[in-house]
Amino acid sequence: MEKIFPYILCYGYKDYAVPLAKAFEILKDKSYGARDIFNNPIGIAIQTNNEDIALNLIKACPYMVRLVDHDGQFDGCESIRWALDADSIELTEAILPLIDDYDSICIYHKKEMNECDFNDANPLTFSRSEEMDKLLLKHGVPEIIKYKKNRTSHMIDSNVNVRSKPGLTGDKLGKLNYGDKIVITGQSAKRYNIDNYNGSWIEIEFNGQKGYIFEKYVYKWEK
Repeated sequence: MEKIFPYILCYGYKDYAVPLAKAFEILKDKSYGARDIFNNPIGIAIQTNNEDIALNLIKACPYMVRLVDHDGQFDGCESIRWALDADSIELTEAILPLIDDYDSICIYHKKEMNECDFNDANPLTFSRSEEMDKLLLKHGVPEIIKYKKNRTSHMIDSNVNVRSKPGLTGDKLGKLNYGDKIVITGQSAKRYNIDNYNGSWIEIEFNGQKGYIFEKYVYKWEK
């Protein structure tokens, strides 16, 4: 499958894309579920600049939306990532209704898989425009990735503002100083570049409410 699709898309046999995908749906072993096959045809279509074919595949074979590029265990990504990388509103809008659990998306490329925590990203992390941000939030993609278990940590800088929401526009709820203990409950899906540091806003418990501090000033992974 991973060899056939690039061939038919790159050498002028585009009309065969959907019939081939339908035939594959009939023949593939359903018992393995949605995370066991080769390169996703939808992803291949997007990467080869065949957005029209990708849309046709999504419509005709919606099961393919959740298939993962596969060269080994957990080293690929689902089609939503390719749509985000292409900054395609139309493709993303077609894919989102077919995803029922944003926390379960395999969204990293394989190199990123080796460098990142599997659960610290969602589609918002890879959005490339404000328009895409609005679309993802409209479809219920969480702005904050909640940790399954709270994490304790401490501050590594002083006079750090705690804000009412992620970003510098949030109201100031108070300040924290070097060594102050904190309880971390989650992090923003979006990454921000502040003071020459690219990171997330960290959600913490602060005076009985949720507060947000920038990752740069937190020793995040202390247990």
